[in-house]
Amino acid sequence: MARRAVQIEADGGSRGNPGPAAYGAVLFDADSREVIAERSETIGVATNNVAEYRGLIAGLELYQEHAPEADLEVRMDSRLVVIDARTGELTASRDAAAGDVTQESAQVTGQRKVVADGVPDDLLAVYEKVRAQKGGVGAAALRARRCGGCSLELTASDLGTIAKAPLDEVLRCEECNRILVRTSESGI
Repeated sequence: MARRAVQIEADGGSRGNPGPAAYGAVLFDADSREVIAERSETIGVATNNVAEYRGLIAGLELYQEHAPEADLEVRMDSRLVVIDARTGELTASRDAAAGDVTQESAQVTGQRKVVADGVPDDLLAVYEKVRAQKGGVGAAALRARRCGGCSLELTASDLGTIAKAPLDEVLRCEECNRILVRTSESGI
């Protein structure tokens, strides 16, 4: 069974700006358009924006009093209220995404610590220096004869030098200076 749906239509205005101001709000059944409740009030001297917001607040109060279980749609002609509502939605979305990023960052930081604990201090110092210079990426995989950091394709001569180097030797890309990590896909 479909949930009940209601609509608020609210408005506010002032003569002048600021000036004598009032607002009104009506709560309707969305299907029958039957008026469930309404509220209006003069509020003395106020700006148009204040009157618009007072209309919205009155409409939301009617909703809470008469149909809090229903789905709600709000109709207003106030650009400020619409912009503020959209700003609120975007802020909430941004904050949720930031929370996800923060959580993922904490997980990756924990994983990084486990890996970094097994790396010799001198190599870790080189890595951290390059990482700081290169926007957070101090090492790059060598795949298919390309540096994963700058996408430079290494020459046959460079690949020959890398192939002959001891496995524990720290090799660096001549273009971006990142530490090259040899893999089974390096092409050497």
